[in-house]
Amino acid sequence: MLTNHFFIYFFLSFFAFFLDNFRPAVAILSAPISTKAPGYENHTHTHLPTALWGNLDGPHPTNSFWTNLVLDDGMNRIAIPPYQIKVTQAKNGFAICYPGISVADTHVQTGFAQDLSIETAETSSKRVVSDYDLLSVTMKWDDGGLTIPLVQGNPYITGVYKQKTPVLKSVHAITSVNARNSGTVSGTTFVLNLNSNQVWVVFTSSQITFQISSNSLTATAPYTGVVRVAYSSGNAMTDILSNYQQVYPTGADVSYQIQNDVANIAFAFKTSDQSNPKLLMAVMPHQMDCLTSSNPVVLSNAYNGINGPLSLVQGNVLVLHEPLPTITWNAPTPIDASKKSAILQALNADKSMTMPASDPYFFGKQVARNGRLALIADELNQPDIAHGIREAMKTEMNKWLNSQNSDKLVYDTTWGGICSSRGLANFGADFGNGLYNDHHFHYGYHIYAAAVIAKADPTWAATYASKVNDLVRDFANPTTADPFFPVTRHKDWYAGHSWASGITAFGDSKNQESTSEAINAYYGVYLWGLATQNQAITDLGRVMLATEIRSANKYWHMTSASSMSPTPFSNNKVVGILWSTKLDYGTWFGSNVEFIHCIQMMPFTPITEAYLPASWITEEYPVVSTALTRTNPVLSQDWKGYIYMAHAIIDPTTAWNEVNSLTSYDNGNTKTNTLYWVATRPNGSTNNSNNDNTNQDLC
Repeated sequence: MLTNHFFIYFFLSFFAFFLDNFRPAVAILSAPISTKAPGYENHTHTHLPTALWGNLDGPHPTNSFWTNLVLDDGMNRIAIPPYQIKVTQAKNGFAICYPGISVADTHVQTGFAQDLSIETAETSSKRVVSDYDLLSVTMKWDDGGLTIPLVQGNPYITGVYKQKTPVLKSVHAITSVNARNSGTVSGTTFVLNLNSNQVWVVFTSSQITFQISSNSLTATAPYTGVVRVAYSSGNAMTDILSNYQQVYPTGADVSYQIQNDVANIAFAFKTSDQSNPKLLMAVMPHQMDCLTSSNPVVLSNAYNGINGPLSLVQGNVLVLHEPLPTITWNAPTPIDASKKSAILQALNADKSMTMPASDPYFFGKQVARNGRLALIADELNQPDIAHGIREAMKTEMNKWLNSQNSDKLVYDTTWGGICSSRGLANFGADFGNGLYNDHHFHYGYHIYAAAVIAKADPTWAATYASKVNDLVRDFANPTTADPFFPVTRHKDWYAGHSWASGITAFGDSKNQESTSEAINAYYGVYLWGLATQNQAITDLGRVMLATEIRSANKYWHMTSASSMSPTPFSNNKVVGILWSTKLDYGTWFGSNVEFIHCIQMMPFTPITEAYLPASWITEEYPVVSTALTRTNPVLSQDWKGYIYMAHAIIDPTTAWNEVNSLTSYDNGNTKTNTLYWVATRPNGSTNNSNNDNTNQDLC
């Protein structure tokens, strides 16, 4: 009789073998939305891909975690949990850092030190990216003299050598190697003690001899084989690393299956030996919340990370069990009957709001704002008002979709994406739209508005489906079978959340500020799928939405009961900008407390209920509400409205009086929507499960 343990190993081995031998020619999350050329005018980009891209054709993944390796000179660091990576100064390999973390009131930072490198003694003449997928990137030196696949979550950094001389260097002194501190050392396993008190373990696929110096190991001859290095926290971890060092990942396929409002998201790793199930991987806290029992936990909290501890698990296929949001067009709680007349009165005053903004972001906010009015009119059974609002929305949306506006959308053939013409002409315009910043923020609003129109007007939807689908493809294309757009441009499937920054190289690598606008983008995709009865787009939007919400709750929200960030930083209760190598309590546009908190809330829509749980607001509100009594600068009505809306989550009675005192609203909000939000709150108790409507604890 097979034991459960053996059965799991057998199943995973078979599944991995199946994927390796029957894998389709394309990476696929779902069928392509379209494979036709986008219906927007073609333009070329003045910022060209560097030679570091090698022979890889576009469309290029402009916002992936690893693009610092190919932007500008490619010398800026990237995060590849649990490590950070840089190209060595000699440009002949990678410098590896297991970063320490420093904490202050307004930031959590990591520095970069070359704790160990994996490189060649020979001078390198050329390095290029040779392959990539949703979880990995591979760089080659000298046409394969050294190949290093970087796979997110891999606790080892692996170098594959072909007649090159391995060198491992550290900025720290090497105090001993296998208890020796000079001469040569031979074998296949080497334990390095550094004067920084770090321990690193080196594994080779065959016998090798190293010459020991004060801060390096240099092989005594060229070598063909594998060298793997890993940080170890002690003897127990060294034993684990030794036990699992034989098989290494080279990439991964990401897929999902949905059943009964739950997605099983699978990371199927391509490995050096698909028949060997002993692949060791590090998983992040949000993944541990959803990890299925098919992946044994080898060591909990094995590594420290800027987003919390990483644990070691076994499995060639990691499966995350992710409950999906079920909120659609309206709030889960009906409108309080006693407040309907006030909302209707506000709706009559707001129904003719214009949408004059000429840039994609602010126009998007305005047209989506009006979309909220139309949906509220639907719910209040006001068909004439709803129709009038949608007709005005169509007039303005059609200008953008037909390229009849002043800042028309165009297709960039260089990188593969839809950009604003003004953004391509001036990289400082439109929040860096031409540099692929914030596309999900911008077009998410457009897609939400299109979904609202399509819900009531299938003729319009049929007319403009291809143009709207092009916007969806720009940031949510699910497959490499689409030759015009990269796959899920902003989404980091390992981290769960998105990266907003595009083809600008930052010293601190990738970043995202407004989690709520990323959530809004995937909510828009979800609703567009519903409105057009496209199940594949609906499913895609829901999965991207659920993962974004989970990571926002896990990594941006901080409470006394659950925080991935240490004090005193966690006293702020929210992260302003999350970078892959640091956390900031601030924003790109200012340090006011209302900016930092409310940029993680707007826009308020029904899905907001899923990622602003009462348990967090209870602790966060006392911090953000300090802006209400600030005398210099005086809090604007626009931001005050968002603070009051947050207050409604825990005290809707008081918040109703507060919002009725407002005299103006943010350009993405209205009095109608504000009153609607408060009037559809549950009873405000932090013990009310409906008011803590997050998928965080449902795995």
